[in-house]
Amino acid sequence: MIGRPKGIWIRLGRRGVAALEFVLIGPFMIMLILGIIEFTAAIRIQMAVDNAARAVANLIVQKAGVTTAQLNDFFIAGQDCLAFTPASLSMSATSVNFANGAAVGAIGWDAASVATSYIAAPANVLVLTTGLGGSSSGLIAGGDSAIMVRTQATFNVPLPLGAINPTYTFTSTAFARPRLGFIVKLN
Repeated sequence: MIGRPKGIWIRLGRRGVAALEFVLIGPFMIMLILGIIEFTAAIRIQMAVDNAARAVANLIVQKAGVTTAQLNDFFIAGQDCLAFTPASLSMSATSVNFANGAAVGAIGWDAASVATSYIAAPANVLVLTTGLGGSSSGLIAGGDSAIMVRTQATFNVPLPLGAINPTYTFTSTAFARPRLGFIVKLN
């Protein structure tokens, strides 16, 4: 019997096994790689939302008084933190003023009324700022305040895969204390 040597059939069989393994494992590997890319995008957006909240709070507390035009400019600067992402950003800023000896403040102004495209301050703003008016000694100087900025971004997954949620919402809250005086006034 004349034919091919046995070694060739073994090599052809190995190629078939490799192709079968690729067909079985390939889709899972592709889904894993796409999942890693999506997870990385989500982390980048959360970091940008955090940076936007801190940046806007930092811009506000550098002033003794702000106007609505300046607040809008600060919000635009915060939106620039997410300029590289497909997420939409909304934000609000609130000034919480503390009376002498008070641990819970009162809302001095709320930037949500500046423009309709920004979210309102959270209902628990006074709970979130409780204790921020205190000094290291525990005494509170009358007329102290804290600025709270809250940002929220919604990200729609460009290529949703099966059980993966197609929309994510990221939220961040930043607090800052005024640098020029005790209260940032809204003029």
